[in-house]
Amino acid sequence: MKKRMEKKLRKGIVVGFFLLFIGITCGCVKTEESKGVCRWDFKVRTTDHIGKYYQYLKEYQWEAREGYIFAIVTIRIVNNASKTVSTNPWNWRMVINGVEYLHHTATYDDEINQITVDVGKGGDVTTEIVYEIPADATSYELKYTGLFPPKMVRDDTLL
Repeated sequence: MKKRMEKKLRKGIVVGFFLLFIGITCGCVKTEESKGVCRWDFKVRTTDHIGKYYQYLKEYQWEAREGYIFAIVTIRIVNNASKTVSTNPWNWRMVINGVEYLHHTATYDDEINQITVDVGKGGDVTTEIVYEIPADATSYELKYTGLFPPKMVRDDTLL
């Protein structure tokens, strides 16, 4: 009786490991659906001020510091991947000459078309983020820093 129970237990463990192996293997095999990528693009326009002009102060709501300008970055995301991509400004960095710049508070001005969403599979969103960068910058790189992103491919036909 005891041997019969041990035999059933061993058989159950072997079947369990086999099912676990099959589950892991099947979960790791690429399917057509998981081959989707997230396509994205960006364009940059620059200015030295953002927001309302206050006549009595003779200044704009947001003015770039001396030697800097605002880069208003328009980002379009077309997500065909199964993982989401966030438009949260904290997940995007502008890189200039090896230096990463975080978004500027002017990102949240009414003049800026900023929307924070998670773009899921099939989603298509355009948003804007503002960075204060050196005025002499001539080339711009944008970097997504969100955790566990899908495969992201820059597609310059989107904007």
